[in-house]
Amino acid sequence: VPSFPTWEVRTKPGAVQVDIRARMIEARVVRCIITLPKNMFDNTAVAPVVWVLCPPDDARDHVLFIAADHLGKRAGRKSELSPIDVATIVETYRRYDRDGSATGGDAAGLGVAVPLAAIRDNRYSLSPGDYQRKLAEQTPADAAEESLIETHTTLARLRDHAYEAAGHAETTSRYMQPTPVSSRPPDSWQRLLLHDICHIQAGPSNSRLRAADRSHHGDVPVVMPKHLREGRIHITDDNDERISHHLADRLTRFRLEAGDVLCVRTGSLGKVAVVSHAETGWIQHTNLIRLRLHEDVELHPHYLMAYLMQDSIRQWIGERAAAASPVPSLSTDALGQLSVEVPSLDEQLGILRALDALLAQTAAYQDLARAAAECQAQLTQHLLRGGLAVR
Repeated sequence: VPSFPTWEVRTKPGAVQVDIRARMIEARVVRCIITLPKNMFDNTAVAPVVWVLCPPDDARDHVLFIAADHLGKRAGRKSELSPIDVATIVETYRRYDRDGSATGGDAAGLGVAVPLAAIRDNRYSLSPGDYQRKLAEQTPADAAEESLIETHTTLARLRDHAYEAAGHAETTSRYMQPTPVSSRPPDSWQRLLLHDICHIQAGPSNSRLRAADRSHHGDVPVVMPKHLREGRIHITDDNDERISHHLADRLTRFRLEAGDVLCVRTGSLGKVAVVSHAETGWIQHTNLIRLRLHEDVELHPHYLMAYLMQDSIRQWIGERAAAASPVPSLSTDALGQLSVEVPSLDEQLGILRALDALLAQTAAYQDLARAAAECQAQLTQHLLRGGLAVR
């Protein structure tokens, strides 16, 4: 049950909310309180609080407090928890749920189980800060031991996930068979020019979509080259640019639809993304080219995106863009001459399933590598401060 501490935690004693908290505590339905960092959600900088509730027949005489508000890192205007942060919070709760132990994995101590009597003495406050003295009782050696446990637990979980993803990718690869002539596509595949497959639309001119018309306070998002990441459109608070409904209505020809494929026209050539349903109606930027598939062509947009992301195709696009002007810029006419190898729709879907398995394997190992680096930094701190010893 996510909440914000406007009244649940920080209202001064004496308010009616104290009575509400008291009734919930005495009914033993509050299992855990988790404080998270500020700026995690859009439109508010308030630090959220997660309440974990339980039925009265599963009651305990303690409430677990997890103070995780110091975790995470800033990503633009927002705070984000890393995989190891999330795993630390989850493992702290699971340990308490399993055996009643509540010490956390960081040097300061992440969790503490507080008896109901202590909560009564604090006028039923549910702010972990009111119980920091107990959190501080944990010695460096205790913290290092917990950190070591958390490290092994987190890495083991992510390692298992990576092995599972690798196993799925290996199973998928077993269904890949060399074709009789592997140096070229099968004869059953069609070779079509891009302008025969889709409508190619360059973005509006700079005079029609001026920089002065874009701001964080507009109505309709403008998709720019910097928003294209890993085949998707990623717009955050710190890179969001919008225009008014009035201007967007004048730029109807440049509105996006689900299934459109976007590629960069100038600058970071080779970046590609598929428009989702959530981005329908947004406006493409001047430096983007939109590919909209013809209805009579059996071509999956994600297959076209994967095709365009090949190194050989990126090189082809770069060469055409460099030849056009001193500043590399890709024209719609040049892009329309790209030859695309198109298998049947069933074959396209099979190829996409295989690519998904390979991408999932890569993502799992990247998560494991990031967690290993974070564990290394955490254990290094304990080793250099004497909390851990090598024997």
